[in-house]
Amino acid sequence: MMWLSETVMEEPSFTDEVKGWWDYQNVYNDLCAEFLENDKVFHELKKENFDGFFAEQINLCGFGYAHALGIQRRFLISSCPFAAPVYNFTGLPMPTSTVPFAADMSADPSYYERARNFLVAVVTKADFPSPASIASNFDVIFIATDEVIDISTTTLQTIVHVGGLGVDDDVTEMDKVFSYEMEKGKLGVIYFSLGTIANTTKIDNKVMNIVKKFPDYHFIIRADKYDISTRQHAMDVSNAFVSDWLPQTSMLHHPRLKLFITHSGYNSIVEAARAGIPLINIPFMFDQNLLKNQLLSQPEAIEEAINEIIHNKKYSDKAIRIRDLIKSIYLF
Repeated sequence: MMWLSETVMEEPSFTDEVKGWWDYQNVYNDLCAEFLENDKVFHELKKENFDGFFAEQINLCGFGYAHALGIQRRFLISSCPFAAPVYNFTGLPMPTSTVPFAADMSADPSYYERARNFLVAVVTKADFPSPASIASNFDVIFIATDEVIDISTTTLQTIVHVGGLGVDDDVTEMDKVFSYEMEKGKLGVIYFSLGTIANTTKIDNKVMNIVKKFPDYHFIIRADKYDISTRQHAMDVSNAFVSDWLPQTSMLHHPRLKLFITHSGYNSIVEAARAGIPLINIPFMFDQNLLKNQLLSQPEAIEEAINEIIHNKKYSDKAIRIRDLIKSIYLF
């Protein structure tokens, strides 16, 4: 998997995408083999007489294991938007011309993008007939996304969106240190976080240069606890506060928060959507600790995005509309 981390900033070729998928699957398969060879663990689990089994769609090893354990009720979980295996298991038509699977697609995809998306979906689909037939005998599919902000696609009554199920929208309390920081900024607060895995030392001083251009806003920035560089740069910036931990849910529901700059982790997206906060997304590949090209080489793109959102009310209005739509849906 090292090659994927090294090339995450580059546009991958079709062969690289396929190779990456198989390398990814081989890691799971090796883990599966070790698990299957442990007879002691198997017999201990067998004694438990489990009533149900939950597993991800990324690799099907667990479904074969559940079958061997005699577990009859099986629940398929997809922790990301619809992937090709979900379509294979449900029998739903796979709209490869419009819905991205393992390949990036633009809003108005070209013929090449559609063809590439189709090939990726075909090449990476499940090729283990026996486990696939077991996995297709599911009771419910839980999709860890929110249907309001997910990709529009075909669905079934047995597909349940559970994104945000554990999010507490009533959490507003925070430590005095953070409450104090949230009151700073003449026009409000902008929250900047690239998740808990990102190596923020890669950012250098580019973020602080952006912060300086918005003196009327207070920037609260999450940086890795080992990131001395960002903290040193922040010392000379009056409208910046840096911490290695932040009460994200409480901050998102604070009335003075105007914008969230995020690495696009789905939990962050769901929490922001439920709080009605507009986003600037800087996505990664599988939450790797490398930053997206715009932040490293084109910080002006982030600056332009901030200006667009804070000076155009339509973004906050739409974020609030999404929040209200989400809260209008009763999950169970």
